[in-house]
Amino acid sequence: MSEQREYPPQLKWQSGILDVTRGVDKKGRPVTMIPDGKPIRLHFPFGDGRKLENGFGVSYMYAAELNGERHTLFANQRLHEALVGAGVGPMLTLEVTRTMTAWTTSDGQERTMAEFKAERIYTEDGGTEDSAVAALGGDVVGGNW
Repeated sequence: MSEQREYPPQLKWQSGILDVTRGVDKKGRPVTMIPDGKPIRLHFPFGDGRKLENGFGVSYMYAAELNGERHTLFANQRLHEALVGAGVGPMLTLEVTRTMTAWTTSDGQERTMAEFKAERIYTEDGGTEDSAVAALGGDVVGGNW
């Protein structure tokens, strides 16, 4: 008999929920759902996304930890670009937020588009690069901290 492999829960953003919620997908696999508009802190132990291509297009698979629990994050191109823009890398923590923006097509149809914002977290209390540099009394221009 073959062994059943168990994978970590998948992270997915979900409209209409207020808090991080655990559940299962249509195939019975564990999933952790994240509400829109709520920033979450994800720790990336490896920091590199594996590029996947299939009939639906390109996505990137990341290992990420939410509240100390390992998860799998499948990022579309927009989320991947936000993560890379925030400097995703090994052993880094990013604060990620998804917001849904409404727009109207040229033929009058209402649509929504996901937009992602990611910021690097530098300190345990959630400070960013700017606050870390200010605390050191320096300036990053010219490489001086």
